[in-house]
Amino acid sequence: RVFMECAFGTFVFFMVFSCLNIITAIFVDNASMLKKVDEEAMLRETMKQQMSTMKDIENLFKKVSVADLSGNVALKGFKQQLADVRIQAIFKSVGIDTDAVGSDVLFELLDFEGDGRVGYAEFLKGIKELQGLARSVDIYRLRRQANITQKQVLKIAERVDEVAQIVSTHGMRRV
Repeated sequence: RVFMECAFGTFVFFMVFSCLNIITAIFVDNASMLKKVDEEAMLRETMKQQMSTMKDIENLFKKVSVADLSGNVALKGFKQQLADVRIQAIFKSVGIDTDAVGSDVLFELLDFEGDGRVGYAEFLKGIKELQGLARSVDIYRLRRQANITQKQVLKIAERVDEVAQIVSTHGMRRV
């Protein structure tokens, strides 16, 4: 009889343990499904925000370039449009504080080609680059480029010194 009680107790223990294991598995499975649904919803929301931002940038360009029939923005027209509080609000909605930057500096940053006119592609690229705070990747890229430029300038300076030494010791000879 003692053996039967121990066997029954062991059976009950394993049955309860198995049931708890099954219930835990159901909770874990539901949690993983909810996580997947949440990730998909976050992805959709992110894509929706990106599309909305792109639409805002396109509308902003249309409003800023309204005075220019060529489809580009010149500094004069840009400054005139940027004086409008509504345009400033749109810039703020895409993450650019026009008060902090100033119209001349902002136009210079957007005019990547340096031709005094900003086309839609330049505008789009510039706005995307200027949105938000500087990331460590941006800072690292700038530091790396500055380092490369510094090395190039040092090489040029060394060559100039060499040429200056040759000229000072041999003088200028006409070929």
